[in-house]
Amino acid sequence: MNKQLYRIIFNQARQLWMVVAEIARAGRGRTGHRYRCPSSPQHRCRLTALRFGLLLVFGGVSLTAQAAIVADGQAPGRQQPTLVRSANGTPQVNIQTPGADGVSHNTYRQFDVDKQGVILNNSHQATQTQLGGMVAGNPWLAKGDASVILNEVNSHDPSRLNGWIEVAGHKAEVIIANPAGITCNGCGFINSHRTTLTTGQALMEQGRLKGFDVNQGEVRIDGHGMDSTQQSYTDIIARSVAINAKLHAQDLKVTAGRNIVDAAHQQIKKKSVDDEKHPAFALDVAALGGMYAHKIRLIGTEAGVGVHNAGNIGASAGEVHITADGRIENRGTLSSRDALQLTASSGISNTGKLLSQSAVNLQAGGALDNQGRVESRGDTTVNAGTIHSSHDSVWAAGLDDNGNTTRPGSLTLTAQHVQAKGKNLATDTLAIHSQQIDLSDSQTAASQIQLTASQAGISTARATVNADRLTAKTPGQFNNDGGQLVAKEIHLTTPDLSNQQGKINQTGTGELALHTRTLNNREG
Repeated sequence: MNKQLYRIIFNQARQLWMVVAEIARAGRGRTGHRYRCPSSPQHRCRLTALRFGLLLVFGGVSLTAQAAIVADGQAPGRQQPTLVRSANGTPQVNIQTPGADGVSHNTYRQFDVDKQGVILNNSHQATQTQLGGMVAGNPWLAKGDASVILNEVNSHDPSRLNGWIEVAGHKAEVIIANPAGITCNGCGFINSHRTTLTTGQALMEQGRLKGFDVNQGEVRIDGHGMDSTQQSYTDIIARSVAINAKLHAQDLKVTAGRNIVDAAHQQIKKKSVDDEKHPAFALDVAALGGMYAHKIRLIGTEAGVGVHNAGNIGASAGEVHITADGRIENRGTLSSRDALQLTASSGISNTGKLLSQSAVNLQAGGALDNQGRVESRGDTTVNAGTIHSSHDSVWAAGLDDNGNTTRPGSLTLTAQHVQAKGKNLATDTLAIHSQQIDLSDSQTAASQIQLTASQAGISTARATVNADRLTAKTPGQFNNDGGQLVAKEIHLTTPDLSNQQGKINQTGTGELALHTRTLNNREG
């Protein structure tokens, strides 16, 4: 009853008159002051023009339900939501009638949310909300509520989401689409099972949402961050994404680049290269930023545009997958309970930490530079054009954060050239396959060590190598000058073995087999 009627109340806190639903109450439960008028249309017009107009002129009434949310008057009527306020003054959007597919398509000239938040009314009956208390029913939903609430913004300015967005009534997927960009600073979502922030144009077909066409725009997480922990799925689809604060979610998927992405965020069609200036990074996570979820999948499709992390990206209950059609740079921490997988068409640079309680898999089309820590409690597998790791670096498999054995884990490095000068550790097998292998000055240890160089030599000069079984094969020189090879069983195959001031120490009853044509063992 009275769900389509609105009245004016005096808001004591704001000291102004406001338009609210008929069921709203003012003050401490008292009925608010009302302007009543005779029932004739003539007198109703007289009220609007005279009394209401004077109040408006002198600033005594708030006419708009939410000055920062403005429906697009140029859009078709079926896409124009109604904007009012709830009893406590929280902005309320009565979303439009959904189509046959359950999509309520709402178009705005502006969609900004302040700290007070906003209510997307998805109930035909009066219903209770967390942000606004009891709210009137939405007259546009006489034929049923929406399963998807699409909020599409036609503006030259980014949308600023600085508060909570609540779905009143039936739980629904919430989509905010603004090609000019979206900034979230303390935003969150209530009573929504899925949330999507996108800078793509919504692709509609006979009332059905087919996907998003992304050409421009950035989604930014700033300041107070984003809370999407109440949603089963969180999607960010944009030309570029900047994470300067904490983002919390359950199942998080981010796709950056010029793409056409389907509504389910499963199919991604990369668009042709444009002439516009490319963003510096498809995804940029700042030092104060972070992404925390059960599962995380990050995809950058734009050629030559990479992913940069100086913060913390962590999946507490699942996998972290990062794919870039460019370079991946990590100066922070990437961690996962399940597999941690990085794939870059160009290179990978790590000066931070790559940690997994399960397995680490790194794939790079170019150079992989490790000056940090890459550790898994299971297997660590690396494939790249070249691999270089500094004296301070760590490659580890089958070990926890404190270096304690967890379970059998294998470390496998495959590249045209491998240089691993830091700590190379595995509880099971350490296998290196390359044209040339340089382990000089390193600390290398595993149950079984297999070194295979296909073209040039192998160097363990000044290194310490410990194993139960050590096997090395090269068509070039094996250089152990100043190094120490310690194993229960040793097999070396090389035309030229140099062991000047070095030690080859067989500690067990296994075989010591040195297959070589020349041996330089001076002071060794």
